[in-house]
Amino acid sequence: MHEAIWAARGCRLTTKRDGRTEWSFNQPFVIRETSVDSGMGAFAIRGVKLGECILSEAPLVQWTLHPGEKTTAGLVSLVNALTPTDHATYSGLCQNPMHGVGSKSVYGIWLSNAYPCTSPLQAARDRQSGVGEDSLETTKAVYASACRFNHSCSPNAHASWNAKQGVQVIYALHDIAPGVEISVSYLDNASGMRRAQRHGELGFECRCATCDLRGASLAQSDHRRSRTGVIFGLLEATIRAGDRRAIGLISERLSLMAQEEVREDWNTLYMASSYFALAGDQRQASMWATRAAESALHGLGTDSDEYQHYKQRGERLSG
Repeated sequence: MHEAIWAARGCRLTTKRDGRTEWSFNQPFVIRETSVDSGMGAFAIRGVKLGECILSEAPLVQWTLHPGEKTTAGLVSLVNALTPTDHATYSGLCQNPMHGVGSKSVYGIWLSNAYPCTSPLQAARDRQSGVGEDSLETTKAVYASACRFNHSCSPNAHASWNAKQGVQVIYALHDIAPGVEISVSYLDNASGMRRAQRHGELGFECRCATCDLRGASLAQSDHRRSRTGVIFGLLEATIRAGDRRAIGLISERLSLMAQEEVREDWNTLYMASSYFALAGDQRQASMWATRAAESALHGLGTDSDEYQHYKQRGERLSG
């Protein structure tokens, strides 16, 4: 990456004793080369606390694909209109081999890096509406910094779109010690997939601690994650039917996710609130909604759709 690109973004270049260079930001991380074959990555330069906002970043390129649109000409025009510095930043991002081997392309880089500009809550509402994905506008964005955060199947941070600010945010899901790589999940449902499934979806071989498990440890992890995914598929129907097994399934899912060190559990907690609300137990519904709000606060921030929705629901039910 040419030095002028990051310097123009207010970053500071330092050279380590081993000769490696790293760029430091006005955030609690640096972007530097990783020790494994993952290219660049984000590393904590100080202790980061659970629930701390690590990054808040506006899009480098934001593109909306309209229903029925098949051409990428609009994306190419947006990228070509970037300043030379921003164009070099975009071109410097990785391209997943599943989107083209050899020379990079504007669309290949996009497919490899773009995040959806939709909150998880809005995405869930879209799914529940029954409207097919082909009938919806799809807006995604690529970022200069956020796209440098590597994937982990048990991430210590969470990346999401903040609709109120129009930025991509990354929040710490755990306390992160100085020098530790900050990772996010590129998969919405990594907690419910076996390793082979995750690698197939990713298009590359993840080398996180969970994926590096072998033998019995890997088999146990795969079983827990597979069961977690099965439970998620059962929950909607059992909750809607008022089936008392729902709360047992929720408890089991939360336990399995904790064993796998997966912390994005606000959806599961909110499902418990929905079950008790339908059962007419407002006290329990309020308690679980409050727990969901606390979880969303840590992973998504106070101005996220999820936190605001869960918090207001908890307050309304308790009143």
